[in-house]
Order: sequence, then structure tokens, then C-alpha cells
Amino acid sequence: RGWHTQGRPRGRERMTAAATLRGFLPACTSRRDRRPARDARVASGTDDRRVSARGTPGPPSEALRCQGTGAWGGGVRRVSIAPIRCVSTPAKTSGSQSSQKTRPDPSLVEVRESTASNELRAAAAARALSFYTYPADRSEFSVRAHRNMRIDAEWDAIRAKIAGTDVAFRHSRVSCVVATLDLDEDGDAPGGWAEAGVDESLDPSCFANVAPDGSNARRVILGTLDVNQGVSLPAEELAGRFPRAEDPTPAGVDVGEDGRGTNGPKPGECDRDGTDVDAAAYVDAGGSYVEGEMSGDEGSNGACGIESAYEGSERCAGPASEGPDENEGFNARPMRYRRAYLSNVCVLPVARRTGLGRRLMNRAMRVASGWGVERLYVHVVADNAGARKFYENLGFVVEAEESATFAAGLNRPRRLLLTQPVRDVPESEC
Repeated sequence: RGWHTQGRPRGRERMTAAATLRGFLPACTSRRDRRPARDARVASGTDDRRVSARGTPGPPSEALRCQGTGAWGGGVRRVSIAPIRCVSTPAKTSGSQSSQKTRPDPSLVEVRESTASNELRAAAAARALSFYTYPADRSEFSVRAHRNMRIDAEWDAIRAKIAGTDVAFRHSRVSCVVATLDLDEDGDAPGGWAEAGVDESLDPSCFANVAPDGSNARRVILGTLDVNQGVSLPAEELAGRFPRAEDPTPAGVDVGEDGRGTNGPKPGECDRDGTDVDAAAYVDAGGSYVEGEMSGDEGSNGACGIESAYEGSERCAGPASEGPDENEGFNARPMRYRRAYLSNVCVLPVARRTGLGRRLMNRAMRVASGWGVERLYVHVVADNAGARKFYENLGFVVEAEESATFAAGLNRPRRLLLTQPVRDVPESEC
């Protein structure tokens, strides 16, 4: 042996001897002899070994070596220690912190028609925010520039369609329905809407200044849609098939609004059976169509024709003068007044799951009923399962659908056309 080990035990012998002298460890420290005692300790629930984060036993601590039982504590002192478990306990919170988040109050939101320019611009902003998404690597400046461009384009389109100056909608009557929330005097959203996200983080374009004196009275547009009365919806290839020209107008339908909107007959156009509507009134006091006199020569009949009035019908009758039985079973009411289409249906993400979508649809149903519409249509992207379920829950059914080949030729998603008859909706549900 070297000088540094002379007279001293080494390695395992030194550790065993020291523990034996102190009386805390038994003289036999082989693993085979310790296993029975450990099994009994585990079975009795007095395992004194530490438990790691994953639940597996870890190496014993120094304190447990001195105070443990079984093989680790075979000396004079025997202390039973309960097993240690690493179970995370949730921290206690105060009553205010544990209370649930305040839900927004939908009753503070008003759903109605609007023609105000500032509200129409806010509605255009809501559509731009809902319909357009951008990749994550797009710069903020680029996103803002494109969004402002789309807001201006939507704003111009809404005003042109409502005013009847849009050429594509010259035979349509359009109304914009909005869901508005008035802010308080401090400019904050009341009734839990601020907690829902109607605050400074929302795009400023969605807010409309409604105070004529220039004060800070504002309101926010949370949702919007358009009601389009006409034979078909421009820019959509799927057109409704009902009601047909031979279908009678249901009882109770108010036809007093026929011809009073922007889809009414223009000078020189024929509204029914080839007669010029400038010559006489086409609706009498009883609400039924009457025949007027011709205001021009006979050539004016052929110049305007009745195709514009009955466009979209499966049957198109000739002038009533051809014979008394020629138009038997044919409804004299123009088709442009009997159908309506919904478009640009959207709700801001902060206002979803609050019932605003259903209220917008109910208001649109009331608008269509007031115009004398008999059938209401809406287009849905075929793979948008959420939107399709929403409309089906409201009573819409699929009437027609595009083929995948047809949609691929137009380089856009496939469309479905859903419909339901116009029904009476009470004002309280809007």
C-alpha cells in the first residue's frame, strides 16, 4: 500500500464502517439484502425515498438516510415518514379573480336597415375584416393598405346598389341590414362588450361617428348583410327556380311595394304583359294587377318586351292581346318582385356566438316580407360546413349546387344555393 492508504480502510469498507459505528445503517448493505425490506416498506405506504416529477423513486436524501425505516434505518432511531408525492395543487384565488368573464349583453345591439353613409362605411369595414385574411409574413403596412382599399370598394358598392346606380343591379332592390352597438360617453362599449373585444384593439374603421355636433358619440357595426330583391343575384351563376311563373302568389303577400324600389320599371320598360307602365297604374286599391293603356305605338311593345320582367321564369307568355286563353294559369306578377337573395352576411369575430347572426337573418326576413317577396335564397360555399349548418337550422334547404368541374372552370370554390319560403317574423326576434 502507499503511504496515503496505510492504516485506513478504503472504498466501500470505509463507508460501511463509518455508518455502522454511527448506528444508522446496518452492517450488511448489499442490494440483495435490502430488497425485501424495501418491498415491505412500499406495501405499507411508508416509502421514505423521494419521488421525482415523473412519479419514479429517486435517490434518498441525507435526511431520509438518517430518519428512514427499513433497510435505510436499521439503527436505534426509527421514524416512519409518509410517502412524498409531487402533486401540483392549484393556487387559491380570490372571489373576483375566480368569477367568470362577463358575457356581452346582446339586448344592447340594435339590428335594423341603414342608409346612413357613415354606417355603410363601417359595415364595409366589417365585411373587409370578415372576408379577407392575410399570411403571417405580410407586413402591417401592406395589410393596412389592402384593407383600406377593400373598405373603400365595398363602401362604393353598397351605396351604388342602394341608390340603384349600379348597372349590374339595375333590376334589383337592395337594402343593407346592420347590427349596431352605441358606445357610452367615454367611448367604451357597455354591457360586457368591452371585455369581449370591442375596444381599442378593434379596427377603427368599424366605428361610426353619429354625433352631428362632432362630439365623441360613436357606434360600432358588429354585423351586416344585404337583401337583394330580384330574379337572380348578379355575379352568381346559381339562380333560384321558385316561385315559377305559373305559381300563384300566396295569400297574404303584400304586393303594394311592387315597382316602388330601385328595381321598379324604368321609362320605356315593360312591367307586365308587354304594357308600358308609364300609361297607367299597375296596382289598384285591392292589391291586384290591372291592365293599363299603351303609352306609345305598338312597336314599343316589341322594343321592351316582357322578357325583362319575367326573366328567370320557366315560362314566358306573350302579350295579353293574343287571346283570352293564351295566358291561362300564368301569374301576371313580375318575377323580379317574387324572389330575394342574401349576400355579404358577416359578423365580426368578437360578436360571434351571441345570437347576432340569427337576429340579422330574422331582420332580413322581415324586410323581404315587407317587400312582398315569396322566396328567399342564399349562396354558401360547399365546404363551409358551419355556415351551411347555421342556415339549415334557420329552415333553409339546398335547392341547387354547382359541380366541381364548373367551379374549377371559374377558379373559385363550389357553391350551394339554399332557399326557404318567406315567413312572418315578430319584431321581438330581431
